[in-house]
Amino acid sequence: MQQDRAVLKMNTRRIMRERKKEVYLASIVFLALSIIISMLSLRLSGVTEYVENASRTYMEVYGEILETAETSGTGEAAAKMQDLAKRIEDSLYTWPERTVFSYILSVALFLSSLLLGAGYISHCMLISRGEACSLRDLFNGFARPIRMLALLFLISILTTLGFLLLIIPGFVLLYYYRLSIYVAYDNPELGPVECMRKSRQLTRGRKWELFVLDLSFIGWRLLGSVISNLFLPVLDIWLEPYIGITVAQWYNAASGYVGVVPENTDITE
Repeated sequence: MQQDRAVLKMNTRRIMRERKKEVYLASIVFLALSIIISMLSLRLSGVTEYVENASRTYMEVYGEILETAETSGTGEAAAKMQDLAKRIEDSLYTWPERTVFSYILSVALFLSSLLLGAGYISHCMLISRGEACSLRDLFNGFARPIRMLALLFLISILTTLGFLLLIIPGFVLLYYYRLSIYVAYDNPELGPVECMRKSRQLTRGRKWELFVLDLSFIGWRLLGSVISNLFLPVLDIWLEPYIGITVAQWYNAASGYVGVVPENTDITE
């Protein structure tokens, strides 16, 4: 049976009001750790320095192009442009030197960010079910890291192949396995492949419904992205649990979870 998005979202807002401390504290810690891990991983791998060097070169070249266009003749300007083009090319193909240990640590941090994201999903599940939870639940993904990383790796490979073939198969596979992490937490005895198979069963005939639910948050996502770029991810502190708990409720109902938070049909609340 199709679930009413308005009711799901209203229930989520009610839950967030009732459990403010647990919801927002976990959201702040999750976002802070995610940002720190991401920044460290990018800097250790050389990505940050590479982008900074490329941007600096582009700005310098752009300034010299304007100056050359104003002060030099056509012949000199053409020769200058060749030199500037060579500098741009060099900046694009020059990667900052890093040690092997730096790359290993960067990859380790990236994998940690994936496990942290999986842990946040488990936290949202507990909140959606009215169960006790704490900040320690953010690290549930590290309890069985090989199993969780294997699951995430398989999902990533299959969905990437789907997108390489055509856009639509990629989205179909993405929503086939959308609930795999939720299944993994509810069924610790299942392996990665079994979790994916169970997710396919839960989303069969309902992928469009789940897609529309995700799509209904796109406006908030865009607004959050703009605010994050201009200031800080302050909106995300509210948005992450809003989306996470809503999707967790959808999973609870789809999986037949007995203790699912009952729907409040009074949507005028």
